[in-house]
Amino acid sequence: NTINFQSVPGTADNRQSITVSTFEYAAALLNAVVAAQSKYDERQRIAHGLGYALMRGVEISISNLFQSFSQITGSLGAEPDDAILRRSWQYLADVGVTEGANWVLGPGAVASLFGNDKFTSRDFVNKPVIETAKLPPLYSYTTYQSNLLRAPAAGQTECALIHKEAIILLRQVKPTVRTQFLIRNLADGMVAYDLYNASEAVWIAEAPAGDSDPTQGDYGAVLIRTN
Repeated sequence: NTINFQSVPGTADNRQSITVSTFEYAAALLNAVVAAQSKYDERQRIAHGLGYALMRGVEISISNLFQSFSQITGSLGAEPDDAILRRSWQYLADVGVTEGANWVLGPGAVASLFGNDKFTSRDFVNKPVIETAKLPPLYSYTTYQSNLLRAPAAGQTECALIHKEAIILLRQVKPTVRTQFLIRNLADGMVAYDLYNASEAVWIAEAPAGDSDPTQGDYGAVLIRTN
């Protein structure tokens, strides 16, 4: 069904109609003999696997939104550099965002930035970047790495700098697990499912007071095209 969502509280003209339509599930069988003889808690292991499958689906749904962001930096297939990061940061700063955002980068982009001394050298960063293979915060924003980002072609990845309120995640059914014993399989059938929607949030750009109507757009996120 459709939900009328207000992405910016206090602004009556900034409502979005969002249809909750993404239904995903994962299922597995737990054989009765395996459950009895295994030295591990197979039921818990399966439950963890089903939970991961559902969250993986949510992450992919969100990352597929990046391609439609209107603010874009970088080039597909090219390594990101400091100028691309600074321009991405500026896009958010131009609308008043100074906190609450994060970098979401693919392994190729992270590997490229490892080659920039500004982000890895102890002369600039007081963190063991090379030893931990984790980038430090870049221009005040935490960096996350994902191998589930959209890749239009080999050697291409769509990354993002994104504010936590730039994506609307609505769940009508939270991850739910059901179990039923199936005689024909001599096993417990386990299924986990959820019902949700992930959409871009429409923001009103922060700007000096004037007589013109406020400008709406996806100002809380930047698509960063990389290798």
